[in-house]
Amino acid sequence: MKKEIIHVCCYSAQGSMKYTIDMRLFEGKKVIELIDDLSNGPIAKITNMKKKN
Repeated sequence: MKKEIIHVCCYSAQGSMKYTIDMRLFEGKKVIELIDDLSNGPIAKITNMKKKN
């Protein structure tokens, strides 16, 4: 069974991530973009996506 790689990145990086996957520089088929820039810390700790530190 082959595992599917899903990349999680901030919204501003999603275009670059999709390009690297299309060019086969990274493995994977799916990119999930988050609105925030992940400066709030780990995803499990984010309580409000609109609030930045």
